Amino acid sequence: MAATTISVRIAASTAAGTLASANVMVAATNVTTANVAVSGTVTQPALTLVLATNSVAENAGAVATTGTVGIPASLGTDLVV
Repeated sequence: MAATTISVRIAASTAAGTLASANVMVAATNVTTANVAVSGTVTQPALTLVLATNSVAENAGAVATTGTVGIPASLGTDLVV
């Protein structure tokens, strides 16, 4: 049987730090159902972007909205953007 990669996403609202492990039930036609243990660490992003509007049309042009780029915490090294 060929291996299949399954991606598990964590909610964007999850706080930085270690995420408790959980089980994901994997089931598909003609495949044995299995519970797979997953775990991970939520890391704080290097940059944040906050836009002045909730959505922007793809063809809105260069002045469609404004935004603020921020660094959520002090960094130990330079951040190249």
